Amino acid sequence: LQVVQYGDTWAKKTKVSSVHALLLVLGQMPNIQALEENRQPTPDKTVKGAALVLIRDKGAGRFAPLRDPFFLDKCVVSTDLDSEETFEITEIQKDPYLLKGEDPTDTSRWLALLRSLSRSLGNWRKRRNALANIMIHMVSRT
Repeated sequence: LQVVQYGDTWAKKTKVSSVHALLLVLGQMPNIQALEENRQPTPDKTVKGAALVLIRDKGAGRFAPLRDPFFLDKCVVSTDLDSEETFEITEIQKDPYLLKGEDPTDTSRWLALLRSLSRSLGNWRKRRNALANIMIHMVSRT
C-alpha cells in the first residue's frame, strides 16, 4: 500500500510512503469472496477485534511501524466518489491517512475488507443513530 498522512494544514508538502500492511484479526476472518463481489457476508460475531498495522522499510532489512496500529473498532473507513483509487482511514480524534493499493482491484479489496470490519466492530456507531455530533441530531428534529 501507499500511504499519505495529512492533518489540518495542506500547506505542508505531503509525502507518499510505500508501506507493508498487516491485518490482524482476533477470531475468524469474514468471507472475503463475498466482500469482493460486493455482497454482505453472513453476519457472524466470530470477529472480536481487528487492527491494521502499517510497517515501513527502513532499508538494510530493517522494518519499523509507521504509527500505532489502527484499531478498526475505533476507525472510520471512507472513500471519495470521484476517486476510486484511494480511500481514507481515520481513527477517532487522530489525523486521517489516505491509502492506495498497487492497482484499483487491490485498493477496492482493501477498502471492502477494512470497511466491513470497522462497521461490524464499531460499537460507538450504534449510539445516537451513528451521528458524529449530538447537536446534529437535535437540530434535525426541530
